Amino acid sequence: MHDEEKYIGAQHIVYFEKGESVVLVCNVSPNSWCTWDGPGVNGSEFRTYSDRTAIDQRLPNAHRLEIIGNISLGEYNLHISNVSSEDEGSYRCSVADRVAKETNVFLQMKVPPSNITVNGENRGVLYGQEGHQLDLNCSVESGIPEESIVWYNSSLLLGSGGPRTFIWSIVPKRYDHERTFTCIVNSSVLRVSLNKSIMLDIKYKPYTTISVKPTKLSRIEGTNGMICCEVQSNPPVGFTWLFKNNEKFEKGNVINNCFVFSSFNRNDSGNYTCLAENNIGRSSSSTELKILYPARVTVNYTLRHDYIDFTCNAAGEPNNYTYLPWVHESEFHKQIRLLNGTQSSTLHVQRTNIISKQYEDSGYYICCVSNGIPDINGKKVQKGMASVKFEGPPTFVLGNMKVQYGAYGNVARVWVQIYSNAELTSSTIRRSDGQNNITSYTEETRAIVYVVFHGVKVMVLGSRLMFDIHIKNDDDFTNYTVKVCNKKGCNNITLELRATKSNTKPMSVINSSWQILGSLFGGGLFISIFWNVYCFLKRTKNSGIHTIIPLEVQYDEIGDINFTSTNMQVLQNNSQESISSVNLPSLERTSNITSSLEKSSSSDSSEHSQSMSLLNEDGYEHPYQAIGLGNIEMHPYTTIWSNLYQNTTIFPNQIITNYDKEQNPWLIIYKK
Repeated sequence: MHDEEKYIGAQHIVYFEKGESVVLVCNVSPNSWCTWDGPGVNGSEFRTYSDRTAIDQRLPNAHRLEIIGNISLGEYNLHISNVSSEDEGSYRCSVADRVAKETNVFLQMKVPPSNITVNGENRGVLYGQEGHQLDLNCSVESGIPEESIVWYNSSLLLGSGGPRTFIWSIVPKRYDHERTFTCIVNSSVLRVSLNKSIMLDIKYKPYTTISVKPTKLSRIEGTNGMICCEVQSNPPVGFTWLFKNNEKFEKGNVINNCFVFSSFNRNDSGNYTCLAENNIGRSSSSTELKILYPARVTVNYTLRHDYIDFTCNAAGEPNNYTYLPWVHESEFHKQIRLLNGTQSSTLHVQRTNIISKQYEDSGYYICCVSNGIPDINGKKVQKGMASVKFEGPPTFVLGNMKVQYGAYGNVARVWVQIYSNAELTSSTIRRSDGQNNITSYTEETRAIVYVVFHGVKVMVLGSRLMFDIHIKNDDDFTNYTVKVCNKKGCNNITLELRATKSNTKPMSVINSSWQILGSLFGGGLFISIFWNVYCFLKRTKNSGIHTIIPLEVQYDEIGDINFTSTNMQVLQNNSQESISSVNLPSLERTSNITSSLEKSSSSDSSEHSQSMSLLNEDGYEHPYQAIGLGNIEMHPYTTIWSNLYQNTTIFPNQIITNYDKEQNPWLIIYKK
């Protein structure tokens, strides 16, 4: 059963497929008394199906009938489910009000069309003759509802008709031979349309074409070729003739309807006709053979103040010419520009009004002409040319290096490339700051260079100028101006000369500079150290302080003591204070500190012995000897400067208050 339901109102015939549901719509006045009548048993007259909403249960299909819709709105729709051929027939919706109303619907099951045929046969070929009418007849067993029939020629729609049959008439031409025509049957019942194709077999008389081979107009004196008769016909032709000036032509060999000429000459000119015939008819084709030759082209020109006028002269057969755009080429035949002339073979070119660029108008001006005839090389376009030369100032070409390199003490060879179509009168180089004399070039050679002609990079024959510059100092690495002149004027270019990366400055100068700087720095450092040591020793001697380095700390382990001028000044001030007064309480505190240090030194005797063995293994010839702590006496005038010797340890055995000048000073050790 299909989910789709068909709602029927004003329609008179309703088509359905077996198994789907159908809804027959009946709209009446709200709350009207409505009845549905349907076909009776075995197609008899109407029989009541419903009285208002009640279905007559005596009907064999009562279980598939139902009144649906909103009765209060006047909707009395008859719903029939799982429709079959038994439900076919007329249905009527009636209302018995003041005015009787009824709606009639005929319910009919769909039937697909079948058995398509074309022209009553199924061989797939239909025969005809050119110019005679041919009917394309497509027939089918009709279905319900009625189908439509269309004819196609490939993808081209010819026409449509039906049902049952559709005839399309044509008058075939020769190009309809072996074409395929297709009949297509469409129906709403069909999921895939029916179709049948047929091919036409059309008989027609010969169609002839006469041509010259191997090329269409290969009629050049001295060349070989052939005149061919090409024939199309159905059925094939029985025979073919070639006529020259209405006389049968029998010259040469005949290969596949081609008459071969070993060498064309002027006597072969004439009117040739090809004739072919079959059982349908005959036809002919003619052409005129004329011996041809390509155009010979010459060019003349006239120089004017602002323009150059060119004239192109051509002579050939045929004498109808096609003038292509003129070509302006360089001396090496590089295309510079295309110029549009006139169909009367003239060209009007405006001259360049900038003096320094007038050379751009120089070169070859080429006229290109064709009369359709190739030369012996096979080229159909013939050329004639004229050479024009304009002199102007020298031009610096593309590829000049604005930055060049040299080395100290050597000769730098600076070069430039120029283009000049007049002889050079002078070539010089000088520093841009004007500090050197003008130097003439040392060498000139011819070179292939590139310049710009009317916006196009063009190869020309130019010159390379070489200049020698002696590099003596840094000032020689600067900008240089090269000036080149001929009889039409001068031009210049600025170059930059730089030192090579591998030789930016002479090594002797660099080594000398470093030696001088190193000597100055080393001498100054030595003097500074010597002076500081001298001053320190002198102040130490004046202040009565004697520094002795113990065995545990060799001289190479002494930390950095910064004898700056500030520290030396503090040392001097403290020395003066110590001389003026002796602070006895501080001496007592110092005695207590040293006593504790003496006790700790005895407990560390093992470490002291180990340090002694290490020092003896250093390789020194006379290592320091150990000093007994009991033999050290404190000088009475000795004091401690904590701000200078924060990392020192003082080893007096005891504070001796004896002022004997023979007493030994303290032992002061600086610790890292």
